Amino acid sequence: MVIWVFLPMFALVQWFVGPLRPTCEGGASNWAMLIVAVVIGSSIAAESRAWAAAKALLTRPERTIMHQLGVLQKRRRLVVLGIIEGLDVYTDLVFPLVAYTCDAKLTDRWLHSWEVVPVVGTYAVQILKRLRFWGFSLVSIGIVCLAGIVGIIRMKAFADDYQKLGIMGMHEASGRKPSKHKSCRLVGEEFFSL
Repeated sequence: MVIWVFLPMFALVQWFVGPLRPTCEGGASNWAMLIVAVVIGSSIAAESRAWAAAKALLTRPERTIMHQLGVLQKRRRLVVLGIIEGLDVYTDLVFPLVAYTCDAKLTDRWLHSWEVVPVVGTYAVQILKRLRFWGFSLVSIGIVCLAGIVGIIRMKAFADDYQKLGIMGMHEASGRKPSKHKSCRLVGEEFFSL
């Protein structure tokens, strides 16, 4: 949640705070990278606490099976992947600011590629000319951030409903009727809300 809430706000702050603003020659400032490192460090700390809590729920035989299946080894690679993902989100968020700072321009070739698109092509070209490259990048990143925040809100709402209704109540509310002889299977949203 820190990455999808704090980093977009931090990227927005960079537009207005000179020492944090990236330059065309030097890229991101050292101060900005330090703050990103702290955010990623907090994500690693939260992941470590969650991993320890999940392992504490396992019995000794389950831990042995997890070890034999290689689940415990995969964690290291996934933590590294999470670090790279955090950096990727940050670079995506700051890209419009870099494009603005460097005064990146739309190429004629890219505009022409939109002109040949049926129905919306001519409108797209007019919009792109007004937005410029950095504006188009900003709108695109805004849509991605909005989708991420909506996803977090939906997960929170589902978790609240799950706490009120429990697993059987959630199945009944969604129209699924588990039989007495079968166990209730968790769908992805239920699994992640646990």
